[in-house]
Amino acid sequence: MADKNNMIIEDKELFDIVSDVQSGNDESFSVLKRKYAPLISRSVRSFEGETADVEEYRREAESALLKAALKYDLSRTEVSFGLFAKICIKNALISLLRKEMSRKRRLERHVSRRVAKKKRSYFVAPTESSSSAETEKIVSSISEILSPYEREVFREYMSDKTAEEIALALGRSKKSVNNALYRIKEKVKNIDDTDK
Repeated sequence: MADKNNMIIEDKELFDIVSDVQSGNDESFSVLKRKYAPLISRSVRSFEGETADVEEYRREAESALLKAALKYDLSRTEVSFGLFAKICIKNALISLLRKEMSRKRRLERHVSRRVAKKKRSYFVAPTESSSSAETEKIVSSISEILSPYEREVFREYMSDKTAEEIALALGRSKKSVNNALYRIKEKVKNIDDTDK
């Protein structure tokens, strides 16, 4: 038996752990997560300059490790589980970074349009004319007037999710999400009216 305190796990034991994870054993996934903690930390560190939310990247990496364990084909030995997990984690983090960057670009374009037209509407087609500093200032002012739930809905909405997808992501009803979107639009309109 390998020394689990030092996380030295032999190939056969790793095979058994992955098999247990595939069978739904949460304790085995905890062992696997501890073994691959250095890989997860290195992977997340490589994205630290790109994101402010390191914890979100850590959760995404752990989720990718679980998915790798669940998808790993134990009957094929050409690719080790370690390499497979490393690739899955890297791909998941790249995907998360792309989503973040895409959301940020969309937000900046929406805000740019709003600044260019002297309107604070995040719900119109975007253009490329505003600086990041202006964008951050406007986003900050909008965030101040939204409730925590509205901020969550708005963040999801800006990542191009439908009301159904937002409801699923936040564990709320579609009607609740649509109501929140309506309130957000009204609050943004009210800011526009006070600026005129």
